[in-house]
Amino acid sequence: MSEYQVSNIDPSVLATVNQELNKREEQQRRQYLFLQELQSLARELPSKYQQRLSSDLLVSLANSLLDGTVFQIVSGMSDLQRLEEETLFNSRKKCVTDYATEKRALLDEHKERIYQCKTARHNLPRVEQQNKQEYEAFDKRRKEGISDFDKRIIERLDAKVRSQQVTLQKAGVAGFFVTADPEDIKLQMYILDFIARLSSSAI
Repeated sequence: MSEYQVSNIDPSVLATVNQELNKREEQQRRQYLFLQELQSLARELPSKYQQRLSSDLLVSLANSLLDGTVFQIVSGMSDLQRLEEETLFNSRKKCVTDYATEKRALLDEHKERIYQCKTARHNLPRVEQQNKQEYEAFDKRRKEGISDFDKRIIERLDAKVRSQQVTLQKAGVAGFFVTADPEDIKLQMYILDFIARLSSSAI
């Protein structure tokens, strides 16, 4: 382009072009730095997971981080997950505490029955048998109740994982898709850790 042609270009257009070029250069710089960091983090993993983190996957992951949206999504998901886990932990703790309270009350009642048998010794075998049956029934109900509660916790956590997989897949984060395979989920957890660690970097 001749000097005359350049001089006749609107300065605002030149400024816009320069801004766009600078923006692209900055994106390329950040993409390169993200990729370097991801490659370094990948080398820290057990070999069987390193093998699954292909160069194409890491490049795609680096690209998805450029505008910062994925960092915000992962940060929000982490906050929600912590709240969910805390709620589930407290709910389970209450469940166990309630059964412990019920157990103490039952044992106190059994002791009182035994005590009353001091004046009617002939009733002791029947009372002991009744106490035994009641305690066994309670203990069976307690174990089943806690087991059912734990199953519901696992179901809620599994649902949370699926929801996160869908969200991150829609956001275009490489390596994320809906799966229940433990190895796939473990790899996805590593990728989430990568993103969390890069979010606090100065890139």
